Amino acid sequence: MMRVALVSMPWLDDHVPSAALAALKAWVAARVPGCAVAVWPEHVAVARRLGRTAYRAIHDDPLAGEALYAGLVYPECRGGLPGLLRAAFAADAAKAMMPPPPDADPAGILDAIDAHAAELAGRLAAAADVVGLSATFHQLFANVLLGRRIKAANPGVFIVWGGSLLRGAAGPSFMREYPELGAVVQGEGERPLEVLLGRLAAGQAPPDDVPGLLTRGNVDRFPAGVPVWEADDVAALPPPDFDDYAAAADPLSVEWRIWLQSARGCWWDRSGSTGDAKRRCLFCNMSERRRYQAKPARQVAAEVEALVARHANPRVVLGDLCMRPTGLAELGRRLAAPGRQLQLQIELRAGARPRDVLALWEAGLTVAHTGVEGFSTAYLRRMNKGTTTIQNLELLKTCAELEIGNPFGLVMGFPGSTAAEVAESVATIDRYASAYPPPGFLHEYDLTTGSAVDVLRADFGVEDVRNHPRYAEFLPAEVRARLVLPHRAWTYTPAGRPADWTPVREACRRWRETHEEIRAAALSEGRTPTQALVYLDGGDFLEITDHRGVSRRFTLSGVWRDVYRECLATRAFADLAARFADAADAARLREILDRLVAEQVMYAEEGRYLSLAVASRPDLAARRLKGKGKKRTVNGEQ
Repeated sequence: MMRVALVSMPWLDDHVPSAALAALKAWVAARVPGCAVAVWPEHVAVARRLGRTAYRAIHDDPLAGEALYAGLVYPECRGGLPGLLRAAFAADAAKAMMPPPPDADPAGILDAIDAHAAELAGRLAAAADVVGLSATFHQLFANVLLGRRIKAANPGVFIVWGGSLLRGAAGPSFMREYPELGAVVQGEGERPLEVLLGRLAAGQAPPDDVPGLLTRGNVDRFPAGVPVWEADDVAALPPPDFDDYAAAADPLSVEWRIWLQSARGCWWDRSGSTGDAKRRCLFCNMSERRRYQAKPARQVAAEVEALVARHANPRVVLGDLCMRPTGLAELGRRLAAPGRQLQLQIELRAGARPRDVLALWEAGLTVAHTGVEGFSTAYLRRMNKGTTTIQNLELLKTCAELEIGNPFGLVMGFPGSTAAEVAESVATIDRYASAYPPPGFLHEYDLTTGSAVDVLRADFGVEDVRNHPRYAEFLPAEVRARLVLPHRAWTYTPAGRPADWTPVREACRRWRETHEEIRAAALSEGRTPTQALVYLDGGDFLEITDHRGVSRRFTLSGVWRDVYRECLATRAFADLAARFADAADAARLREILDRLVAEQVMYAEEGRYLSLAVASRPDLAARRLKGKGKKRTVNGEQ
């Protein structure tokens, strides 16, 4: 029996199992006879040693975690550690609105992770014939350290890496640099790992002709990486096996989340199927699949039900790169079960219908990661996001009024972005988006390996792409020169240089301060904090309260009220003109719409209109969304 250990080192969030390793364990157990496979969730053990606060601060900083383990691999380069740790701990404290902590103790943290790695290497050297190491969440140099120590203790252990940090030329560069690596899986791991383990179990050498698998025999033939080998049928994949993670996390009362994929790939990304690198979000490198595949909704619901029951855990993440474009309502209905309360998190894309979001909310949706990215349609089109500002606002509105958490992010400084796009973004934020909770993240544009910008650098005015200079703080120069590392630096040509995005950062600061003031005012008066822009429907009138800045309240009646209600979902002017033909001619209708837009309680874009105020309670919003298909009179009666 060949013993296989799939290891998750820091810095994956300790409240999250490695979904990739759980999926691989299930696949290997079902497909490779003669293998005993287990997942080793070592990120949980390290989080316990360091403490949750320290672990979280390091986890959130992509360089601090790598620097710590690199300091054990290259002790001569530890000089930058104190500064990196101070920055990581200060950033974490700022997010929690706490004072900066005292200087982090790199020696103490190094001692803790050093002791853990030494003990773990000894156990793996004795307990495993094959060790698989995941390289996705700042785990590169943790894996280097562990692999060296395993091989020092038992040279016969075969070590294979896999994960998104090894895509493209990164995989070959790490294989050439570190002789401990026997193979690197690139792309999806099921099929390449199955073949590799089958060969090793038979006492044979790793194959050199398998897609998705770099070996010592083929690495020189594939300096840019090997073609990937994706699963033929996503629905045929077995459910992930989280038993090993649960055994480590449950005794520590970790509130962990079951992480399940209902699909693979991204339906918006057609670059693989068309050969056109620009047929996707131009900043993104997340999908390596040629084609998008989703499991049937009934299968997803059955897998969720089985995993929730097995682990007595109602917290579920559907970790798709991009949630399916159709069938969301069916998925929500199938996930909903009488007497069961899920805490569901998903990725949602702007353009999702509010009634579909409602169906997911009724199934237990509590957090949606919506990938808004921008508030200028021209800027969104520049990035080929495939969405518009009005779609983004409608999704923010739906999440806000159903009280779905939405820690969305904005991408600032995409190559070639203009001052006009910056100005449009600022205006949208200040006047309209500020009706909803502010973003969770502001992302400076980051050139990612394999993205369209990386592949077609000249088209975007990007040149001299290289490893980020901050790697010099903890890696030897000769190592940096040979490795392809995930964080990149580059130079813009005049055509590619983006406009100054400082005004957007300032607008987001104002946005956050506005909502903090609204919350503080409510709490000081003993009230539950309210939304920034709320409506109450009195039947024959509609009252809007705007808490942004100086609070104001005004009432709409007659056709004004009816028009506003009709636009609580996005409506085209032509449809509105037909709907209200008996109550207002086109000129009068435009006058009403223009005034509501000027009052910053409605948004207009390319002949489409969206009322921005949210219902005062989620149940009222749900009732409205469910009834949206019913016929109304001009007075709003049903």
